[in-house]
Amino acid sequence: MKTICFVSLGDLVATKGGIHRVTNCLMSELEKTGYRCIYLFYPLDESCYYTNNVEDEVHRLSTGQVEDYLNREKVDVVVYQQAICSMSFTKLISSFKSRRFKYISVFHSSPTIYEKTFTLQRLWYNFLNQGGFLTKVSNFVRILAYPLWKRRLIQGTGKMFATNYDTSDKCVMLSAKDIPMLSHYIKRDVSDKCVTIHNPLTFDRIETAECLSCKRKNVLIVSRLNNFEKRIGKALKIWKKIEADGFNDWNLYIVGWGLQENMLHNLAQKLKLKNVHFEGRKPSEPYYRDASIFMMTSAVEGWGLTLTESMQTGVVPIAFDSYPALHDIITDRYDGCIIPDNNLEAYADCMEELMRNREERERIAKNGLVSCRRFEINKIVEQWVKLIESL
Repeated sequence: MKTICFVSLGDLVATKGGIHRVTNCLMSELEKTGYRCIYLFYPLDESCYYTNNVEDEVHRLSTGQVEDYLNREKVDVVVYQQAICSMSFTKLISSFKSRRFKYISVFHSSPTIYEKTFTLQRLWYNFLNQGGFLTKVSNFVRILAYPLWKRRLIQGTGKMFATNYDTSDKCVMLSAKDIPMLSHYIKRDVSDKCVTIHNPLTFDRIETAECLSCKRKNVLIVSRLNNFEKRIGKALKIWKKIEADGFNDWNLYIVGWGLQENMLHNLAQKLKLKNVHFEGRKPSEPYYRDASIFMMTSAVEGWGLTLTESMQTGVVPIAFDSYPALHDIITDRYDGCIIPDNNLEAYADCMEELMRNREERERIAKNGLVSCRRFEINKIVEQWVKLIESL
C-alpha cells in the first residue's frame, strides 16, 4: 500500500476553497482504491508545518523535522498543491539529504494569474486601503515604477515556476492549454514532465432533469470577493443593465466573502441596484438548487469548480473567455455560454436572452447535466492512479 502525502496551505476544510475541496475529494477517493493518504499543511507565513490536519504544538513540525516525518510515515508520493503560488516547500525538499519519495507539483491556476491580476488599479487600491506607513510607501513606489515592477514580478513568477518544475518528477496542469503558457514563463519546453488532469466534480450527486421544474428566477455567483481576480464589480455593472432593461422579477444572489466585500457593497449601492443579495459565507448547494443562471466574471481561473457545480445542479453557466481551461469545461451554447472577455454588453444580452427563453435555458441545462459526467470523481481518480503508478 503506497502512502501519498498531500501538502497545501492551511488546514483541510472542504468548504474553504477550490484547492481544499479538490484535495478532500482526491484523498477520500484514493483511499477507497487502496492508497493511504495523509495531509501536511503550513500557515500563511510558511514558518512551520502541521500534521493530522491539527494546528497545535503537538502536531507542529519545524522545517528541519519535515524530512524525518516523511521518512517515518514511509511516504511514497508527495503531491504539492500550491505550485502556482509558492516554491518554499519545493526548496525545502531540495535540501533533504536523500529523497525516497516521488514529487508531483500541481498548478491549480493558469500560469498567467499574476500577470493578469496584479494591475495598476490593484496597486492603487492597495495604496488607498492598506494601513501602515511602510505598506503605503511600498505600494506607492510600485505605482511610480509600475512597468519595471511588473517586469520583475513576471521574472520572479518564472523563477518560481521553474523551481517547482525542475524539482518535480511530474507536474499536473488542469488544462493542456496551460502547458504552453508554463513553457512561456519558464522559457523552455516543459512537455516532458507535464500531464493534464482536470479537477473532479465536488458535489456528491448530479441532479436529474426533474430539478429544472423547481428553478426560480435567480441568478447566482459563488466566489471569493476578491475583485481583482473574480471581477465581481463587472457582474454588478452587468446586473445594472439587466435591471434597467426591466427584468425586475429576477434576483442576483452572491454567496461568498473576501477582502473587497465592503467595496462591492458600496458599488451596489452606488449603482442603485435593487435585487442584489450579498449572502456571505454560507453553504452554496441550496442556492444552486434554486438558481437558473450562474455568472462567472473572473479575470483568470485555473479550472472554475463553480462552473461544474452549476452544471451538475442544472444551472446554466455564463463566463468570460478569460482563461484557457474554460473551453475544456464549456462548449458555447451547448452546455453553457462563453462571452468575449470584458464585453459587458454581450454578457448582459446573453443573460437577457436566457431569462426570456425558458426552453433555451432548460436545453442548455439538460446538456450540462450530461456533459459534466466527464468530470466524475471516479474518472479523474483513474487518471491520478495511472500517474502515481507510472512514477
